[in-house]
Amino acid sequence: MPNYEDVIAVTQVMTDRRDPYDHHSQRTTKYVELLAAKMDFNEHQIKMMSYGAGLHDIGKILISNEVLNLPRKFTKSERAIMQIHPVEGMKILLPLNCDPIVIDMTLHHHERLDGSGYPDRLHGDQVTIYARVLAVSDVYDALTSRRSYREAKSKEQAFAILYDEANKGKLDVALVKLFEELMSTEAAGTNS
Repeated sequence: MPNYEDVIAVTQVMTDRRDPYDHHSQRTTKYVELLAAKMDFNEHQIKMMSYGAGLHDIGKILISNEVLNLPRKFTKSERAIMQIHPVEGMKILLPLNCDPIVIDMTLHHHERLDGSGYPDRLHGDQVTIYARVLAVSDVYDALTSRRSYREAKSKEQAFAILYDEANKGKLDVALVKLFEELMSTEAAGTNS
């Protein structure tokens, strides 16, 4: 079994050198941990979910900077290049004998419950709870972070989009609701 902290640290250094303002994996890990702590997961599952969140975009180290940092939305061919990162991430992690939860989260964090995601076009219960938790956390962070092609959205705008995606059958609506409650509680705690 790998030393996950070392693998995550190296991955984050490599990612931060390519985009020093990103820190996406760190924030996404925090959101996954917040959700996992309020759900019926055991200690091992929570730890592996934290590692999975920290490593979920490791495959992006194989994507060129030109594609990663485009100042506009992707073309169809550029999107296809970006969509290889979950499979490439899995290929990086498999030889390290990573826990199946970590592998699943890395490979399936872009799957959607309606089958519109990638890389495997999974439907419904084929998308594990681990990948569902990461998907909600990942989308929220992507929406509330500045991107090379757009400004960050507000928390309210992000949750409106998350609910829209859940209502379309893409994201787990129960997880979106729980996450909104947790984020509201956390915000109230920091404001008091």
